[in-house]
Amino acid sequence: MDSLLVGIGSFHPLIQVFLVVLIVSLLKITFSSNTVTATIVIPIMIALAQNIGVAPLTITLPAAITAFMAFILVTSSPTNVIPYSAGYFSIKDIAVSGIVMTLIASVIVAVTIYFAGTFSGLY
Repeated sequence: MDSLLVGIGSFHPLIQVFLVVLIVSLLKITFSSNTVTATIVIPIMIALAQNIGVAPLTITLPAAITAFMAFILVTSSPTNVIPYSAGYFSIKDIAVSGIVMTLIASVIVAVTIYFAGTFSGLY
């Protein structure tokens, strides 16, 4: 995880938020559980924020929100398992659409958090 975020402190805050959202989304493939993802990622994000000299909320908020977005894997969410078990789509179908939805959601979450943080004085 540390190697994925090397040098993140040198980017614009909007890009920082986008990278955190995208990386946490991709890490969900490995962990396959919202709770496990949040448990592992949030302390790392707090340490990262302290290391790059920003308020911990600026990095942990997007990571926490992203930890609960379940698009790529069928097993990420019970709401994904129900239609899959009924035979409405294959694992490949949800993976392909999940990747597209993850990229779109990453942009939306990053922009939303950045502008909300700008108005609240976080960035």
